[in-house]
Amino acid sequence: MKFEKINKRKLSEYIEAPSEKTVRNLFFSCVLSPLAAFALVLVFWLINTFFFGNMWIFYLFLPFSVLSVLCGKALKKSGGDYKRILYTGVISTILFVCIGSLSFLVKDTYTESDEHVLMVEEIIGMDVSDYSSVKTHRIDRAISNGKVLYVCNAKYKPWSVIELENSMKTEDTWLTYVPDYMLEISSPVFNLEDTDYIMICNLTTGDVNRLPSESGKYDFVSVSYDLSENEMEIVEYRIEFSK
Repeated sequence: MKFEKINKRKLSEYIEAPSEKTVRNLFFSCVLSPLAAFALVLVFWLINTFFFGNMWIFYLFLPFSVLSVLCGKALKKSGGDYKRILYTGVISTILFVCIGSLSFLVKDTYTESDEHVLMVEEIIGMDVSDYSSVKTHRIDRAISNGKVLYVCNAKYKPWSVIELENSMKTEDTWLTYVPDYMLEISSPVFNLEDTDYIMICNLTTGDVNRLPSESGKYDFVSVSYDLSENEMEIVEYRIEFSK
């Protein structure tokens, strides 16, 4: 049995021009889709607190923009008014692809890893893993005397940190302010005004709230805690310390 080769000209004969109602519905779908996608991103953000990681939702609306492009091409072939629906479809497709790609671009930068929370557990010898949300941001930003590596924010429900907050009042490892002599080893990204308790641990030596005894390169983790927000911020950084 022989199959007839269908060329582009013959194939176009099978494509019917879309109705005016179809064109109108696709046009408004393309116009409203970005708003709907952004609203869904916000909903998921409230659930998982990972804003940019939810941008893949824009991919879900690609069918509307792709159909608009195909609709525009069909109208063009039939001699209809195609420009509005075609250009809207093309712009929407580019927009959805670019914004949706942010989820993959920030995949290794923003994570929900609790590695730093577990690190604090080991330092203070207390379970602090009952968080409601955790976000870790890989910074890798150079500073004057070193580099900021990670910033991790863990939020807790009030009843889950009662023991932790009580220990902060009695344990010497928690400070209510950073003494002047420790400023050179404190986190360069702390907002000290919103911090109730602070702890600085030298990961290289294992010392807590103490200056290194010798000059050299050291890895630190600074932990701040905000009582009003029940939020812990953990900053890992590396500095070149001069004695």
